[in-house]
Amino acid sequence: MWLAALLFAAARLWQDVTAKLKLHNVEEATEHKHRIEQQQRDDAKRRLENGETWDTRVTILVATFRICSGIVLGCHLKLFDLDIFTC
Repeated sequence: MWLAALLFAAARLWQDVTAKLKLHNVEEATEHKHRIEQQQRDDAKRRLENGETWDTRVTILVATFRICSGIVLGCHLKLFDLDIFTC
């Protein structure tokens, strides 16, 4: 589920680039890409100046259920601590 959310956010961020590429408009796609990258650089600079940290780790809770005839017989919970840039 978290991966789907990350992919959706990435798709939204890059939607203008993707749309221009689908129209074979490489110049406008490149302009949009440069704007995104500059915004990311500006955000990183602001965080550095303000002493903010940028944590790429997320904690995910996964629940596994054993169900028989619509009745929950058991549940197992597990936490995963992941770095979104290495998984």
